Amino acid sequence: MGSAQPSAQPCWPGLPGVPMLLLLLTCAVADQAALALLGLDGDSWVKIQPADKSQQQQQPCSSRAVCEATVRAVLQGVLDLSGSSPRRYLFQVLSHFTDNTLHKERLQYFATAEGRDDLYRYNQRERRSLLEVLQDFSTAKAPLEWLLAAAPLLGPRQFSLASAQSAHGDRAAILMAAVAWNTPTKRPRKGLLTHWLAGLQPARQCPRVEVPAAAVNCGDGQVPQQCQPLSNGLQDSQDSDKQDLAMRVPVWVDKGALRLPPTSNTPLLMVGPGTGVAPFRSICWHRAAVGQQQTQQQKQGLEQSGPAASSSILFFGCRSPNADFYYKHEWLRLMQEGALHQQHGLVVAFSRYQPQPDQQQLLDMLQQSQKQQQQHPDEVQALQQVDGMLAQAPSSSKVYVTHKLRQHGAKVWQLLSEQGAWVYVSGSAEKMPANVVSAFEEIAMVQGGLSAEAAAKYIRQLELTGRYHVEAWS
Repeated sequence: MGSAQPSAQPCWPGLPGVPMLLLLLTCAVADQAALALLGLDGDSWVKIQPADKSQQQQQPCSSRAVCEATVRAVLQGVLDLSGSSPRRYLFQVLSHFTDNTLHKERLQYFATAEGRDDLYRYNQRERRSLLEVLQDFSTAKAPLEWLLAAAPLLGPRQFSLASAQSAHGDRAAILMAAVAWNTPTKRPRKGLLTHWLAGLQPARQCPRVEVPAAAVNCGDGQVPQQCQPLSNGLQDSQDSDKQDLAMRVPVWVDKGALRLPPTSNTPLLMVGPGTGVAPFRSICWHRAAVGQQQTQQQKQGLEQSGPAASSSILFFGCRSPNADFYYKHEWLRLMQEGALHQQHGLVVAFSRYQPQPDQQQLLDMLQQSQKQQQQHPDEVQALQQVDGMLAQAPSSSKVYVTHKLRQHGAKVWQLLSEQGAWVYVSGSAEKMPANVVSAFEEIAMVQGGLSAEAAAKYIRQLELTGRYHVEAWS
């Protein structure tokens, strides 16, 4: 979890849960290594423009068609040296720029259909980075223009905002998991952006999110000119001891595809396992803020009635009460403030924790967590940072959000069929979205008496009418 303070004149969009895009710049160590391998002068200036002049005229933002920068800046902010694995085309290109017989033969072999399987084992399966490929084939000195055409390029990482402007003002919050794994040959790998953000020390290095007033996505997923970073977001290690160091993180916000119902009284069915809960925290705090505004207006005589009691339910999935139970200390308050149903607003599937607590036990757990947060806020925040590392006893069978959806099928069907609830699903794109659709179809058959064909058509109709939204990522 993380939050950042924007500059003096931020421009967050009003809708909750919109995407925030962060751009990771390559670290100085990787830049210097690539410069040495390629024999390039990092301080020399280059002009970058499309090879085809017609492409330059078709650019939606003409300022991006041509740019001038130092070679070091190009390696730092354009080429993905340490992340994505290169495509086969890169090996074909590199084969033309080496005089070493063994390197040339191997690169040419990787670029053929016959070498596809060996290339997969060497490259994709091991998540080999561009810098590692250049190190393995150090005699290949491809010109910068060819690398820009063939090598992987840096792209922004997208996170749903976990905060709401109506509740948190101009302070942005995101929820992320610092991913780490080993390749099949036990080579350690980790998520570059998430580990860098997680490694910052907020007490000494405060990331500053700078969002100019015109920081709106041009619609093609690229960085607006106004948000181009002025300096590297990754500082050298010798600067880490400076107490007054201000870390600058290049960010901007997109309009996003998430749409809320026209009225805040429409119930929501939200399904968000793991970090997929981020946009739902944003939505819940937004609804709580809207409810407080309606209450104030009622007291002032501007409205005849206050906010209606909420029937919304959040189906959340995590490993255990002590692992990945994000924002545990907040959910009870959101239920009390009417953003969620006061008794059944939060349904949690603990995948590695048995036995599953009933709803009253869950409410007691939330109440205890809320008390700890009020009494020792610093301790609770520190515990949240290490929750994901706590070892849990293995359970006999894993329980997921889809199990909880079916368990509460009668209530889910009532909200869908009688109260016009909107459905929101957020999380991993691997299997979860399809499994959630299957759970809703089964509920429509069991609770609504629909045939399998009619149930599938019913869920499809929810999608077509804007009542079923999915936000998933790989």
